[in-house]
Amino acid sequence: MKESAVFGGKPVYIMLDKVYAVRFNFNVIYALEQCFGSMSAALNELLDANKAVAAVIVFIQILTGLDIKKINKFLNVNRYNEILEAIKTAIDRDFNGFGGKSKNDDDENEEHSNDWDVLFYISKIKLQMSIDDFWSCTPAKFNKLYYFWRVENGLEKPEQEIFMGDVEY
Repeated sequence: MKESAVFGGKPVYIMLDKVYAVRFNFNVIYALEQCFGSMSAALNELLDANKAVAAVIVFIQILTGLDIKKINKFLNVNRYNEILEAIKTAIDRDFNGFGGKSKNDDDENEEHSNDWDVLFYISKIKLQMSIDDFWSCTPAKFNKLYYFWRVENGLEKPEQEIFMGDVEY
């Protein structure tokens, strides 16, 4: 069974010097928070017409690892809209069901929008993920895994019963 069938969404790709999958895993989110101060600030810049082009360049740089000169070579007006839509689609997919807000999200002095210590603790202790698995995990996948852990440990009732015959292979 493919992971995307369980954790949601079709793959989103952009074509630059080669095809890149657009995936907002914790590694990408952390890098964006370092650049913009919080994921909310990064998303706001994407939606702000005056700042969107610069934000798209930073998003692409973090997602692909390309340097800015190469990105500018591929980024024209037509491609910009296509890439912006791909980023928005990936955000909707990868954040599905994940609040991503910390208890102090409204506090302007809050350095990051996610409580990385709590997320990392849950991933290592409760979900027993490797460090690489954690950083490559999307918020939607993390949320679903943690939901299953809570159901399995009696902390939450399942949304619906799932039987083996219901699962597509």
